[in-house]
Amino acid sequence: MVSIVKKPRDTGPDFKRKALRAEKSGAAEDRLSSRQIKLIASISGAFGLLAAVVVNWDQLFPTPPENRVEMAWTHRCNCVKGWLKSLRSDGFVVQHFELKDLDGTRRRWNLPDDFRGCHPAKYLGYAIDGHVPPALLRRLAAERPEGVGLEQINNKADHNGPGQDQDQGSSTEETRFELVTRDGKHRAWP
Repeated sequence: MVSIVKKPRDTGPDFKRKALRAEKSGAAEDRLSSRQIKLIASISGAFGLLAAVVVNWDQLFPTPPENRVEMAWTHRCNCVKGWLKSLRSDGFVVQHFELKDLDGTRRRWNLPDDFRGCHPAKYLGYAIDGHVPPALLRRLAAERPEGVGLEQINNKADHNGPGQDQDQGSSTEETRFELVTRDGKHRAWP
C-alpha cells in the first residue's frame, strides 16, 4: 500500500522570508540596473541636444545678411533655376518659395509696382527684379546706395539668366541695371 505523506504547510516566519526573497529577486531581474538607466539617460540627452541644435540652427549659426537672398517664384517660371544656381555657387544662401501667385509677396515685401518679374527677390532690404549677378549683389552690399530696389532693365533679353544657355535668336543687347529710389525714380546703377 502506498502511503501519502502530507507535508504541513509552511507558514512560519522562514517561509515568509523565503517568499519575500524570491519575490525581490524576480523583481530585480525585471528592473534596469543603475548602469543601464545612466546609459539610456545619456543617449536620450544626446539625442535631445542634437534635436535642439537642428531645430535652432539658424539662431545658433545665423547666415550673415550679406549672404542671404529671399526669392519667390511660380511654377511657370523656367528661368529661376539658373539664377539660383549662380547665386548658390557664389556663396549665397537662397531661401526660395514656390508660390501659386506672387501678388501677396510683392505687397508684403513692398516691391515697386513696376517690378513684375517672375521671381522677385529681397536682398539686404532691397527689392530685386531680374537676374542680378552675384558680383553686382556684392557691390550693392558694399556700397549700400540710397534706394528701394535694383531692376534689370532688359530682363527679357537675358531671361535665361546667368548659368543658363541662351536661346537661339536672343537679343545681344547689353544688360543694364537701374536703382529705384523711394519716390519711384530710376537711375542707372552702377
